[in-house]
Amino acid sequence: MSEPLYASVASSGVKRLPNPCDESSYFSYLFFQWPEALIELGNSKTLTEEDLPEVSKEEDTKENGARLRRMWNEEVEKHGEKASLSWALHRTFWKQHWYTGLLLLSESVVRLYQAMLLGYLVKYFLDEPNGDSSIYNNGYYISALLCVCGLYNMMIHHHAFFLAWRLGLQLRISLTSLMYDKSVNLSLRALSKVSTILLVQAYSLFPICIVSNIISSRYLNLIRPLSSTNTTQTNTT
Repeated sequence: MSEPLYASVASSGVKRLPNPCDESSYFSYLFFQWPEALIELGNSKTLTEEDLPEVSKEEDTKENGARLRRMWNEEVEKHGEKASLSWALHRTFWKQHWYTGLLLLSESVVRLYQAMLLGYLVKYFLDEPNGDSSIYNNGYYISALLCVCGLYNMMIHHHAFFLAWRLGLQLRISLTSLMYDKSVNLSLRALSKVSTILLVQAYSLFPICIVSNIISSRYLNLIRPLSSTNTTQTNTT
């Protein structure tokens, strides 16, 4: 009962191929080509355990559990009974969370710029040419910029959600590993009361990792309506 959570998986004796995500090139990762081999294999036959690759290094139970356990022990030593599990999680995974947030933030900025470009494009078709050489007075340039923004959002959106779901999985893995270690010291009666509740709470971290960043980044969408309102009021005055 006291053996690590990952020991049973490591000793299963199944020889697996390296994880394609860890071994993929930058181009393959950018365009999500790394799972194609497994998808094609699954399309040709029913997948078995031997067909599945190794777990990615990013989702390794031993590594994630050890990192959170180390941060939690430091938190307990520093604050005692007032130790915060949320702060321990933040210290463990803050880089991944902020990186995902920056991707979603850049997506919001580009979407805001797209809305401005659409306004310039409508103005271009409604107004007569005034001889201005600005790119915002050229329908071809505006259309090209709209296409570039659309391609950027298409790439960033899927990668941001992929990384957010991966972060949620890392949080769930590390918490489950930590709960397993703690449950070893609990009685069976106490364990039966808390294990299911804790696992359900850990599963809820999947959508939280996405929603928290989306809410914080979508405040930028208020800039365009507010700026348009201020411009209209200025012109009226």
